[in-house]
Amino acid sequence: MAAETRALSIPEYQIVNIHSRTKRDTSNEEDKRIIKLNIFGKSLDLNLERNNNLMRNDVPLYSVIANSTGHLEYQLLQHEEPLGVTYQDIKNQAALVIHTDPEDGATLYEGTIGHELVVRPLPSSLRLRMMENEIENAHIEKSHVIFKRKQQDKVPHYSDYALMEPGDLVSKIRRKRSLRRKREAPYVIYPEILVIVDYDGYRLHGGDNVQIKRYFISFWNGVDLRYKLLKGPKVRISIAGIIISRCEIQRGTQYIKKIILKAIIVKSFVQEKSKEPIGMRHF
Repeated sequence: MAAETRALSIPEYQIVNIHSRTKRDTSNEEDKRIIKLNIFGKSLDLNLERNNNLMRNDVPLYSVIANSTGHLEYQLLQHEEPLGVTYQDIKNQAALVIHTDPEDGATLYEGTIGHELVVRPLPSSLRLRMMENEIENAHIEKSHVIFKRKQQDKVPHYSDYALMEPGDLVSKIRRKRSLRRKREAPYVIYPEILVIVDYDGYRLHGGDNVQIKRYFISFWNGVDLRYKLLKGPKVRISIAGIIISRCEIQRGTQYIKKIILKAIIVKSFVQEKSKEPIGMRHF
C-alpha cells in the first residue's frame, strides 16, 4: 500500500533536451534567449526576454536567529555565487531563472512554463553520469526534468485572474472610476518585496543559501509574469532583500506562528535599518 501511495505521488515527468541560443537585440542591447524543446508530445519555442526589474545582482541577503534572550540577531551575508538571470516569455507564460553551474559549466534553467509545467535541473552527479554515457552537442543540455503539476479533481479550476478580477466586481469598479478620475492609480506601479524565508523553508532546501535564493527568485519571477498579464495599471515587482530564518522562533500559538514571525522580523528589521548598516547586532 505504501509503495502504491508513493507511486501515485510522483508527478508525470520527462527528461528533456534543451536547445538554446542567445540573440542580441540591437535596439535595446539586451540579451534574449531562444529555447526549443519537445515535452509531452509537443514542441515549444520560447522567446525569453530578460527581466531587469526583479532584482539587482547585489540584492541584500540576511540571516536571522534568536539569541538566548529571545531577541533577534541579523547578519549580512555574502553571495556565494551568482544568482543567475531572470527571463520571461509573456506569450507562452514562461518564467525562468538561467544560471551556470560553477563546477561543470552547464547552463541550467529553473522555473515554470504555463500553469502546469515546472522546470528543474537534474543534480550535478546525475548530469555527469549522463555525459559519460552520451556525447551531446555543445548547444544541447540534456540535464533537466520537466514535470506536470497535479490538479485536484474535486477542486474547481480557477485562474489567477478569475479570483483577482471577478466580472461583477470589475464592472462596478470601472463605473466608479469614471466618477473619480483624479484618484486613479498610476499607470505603472513598482512594489518592492522583502522576502522572508521561515525556518521550514530553510530546512526544506537543506540550509543552502544559494538554493533558497534561487527558489524564491524563481517564484517571484513567476508572480511578476502573472501581473504583466493582468489588465489595468502595470505592476513591476522588485525584490528589495531576502531574510532567511535559521532557527525556529516561537511566538504565540502554532497556527499563527508564521504570521507573527513575519511581523516580528519586518518590524525589527525596519527599526535596525533606520539606525545604521547591519553587520551582526543584538536587539
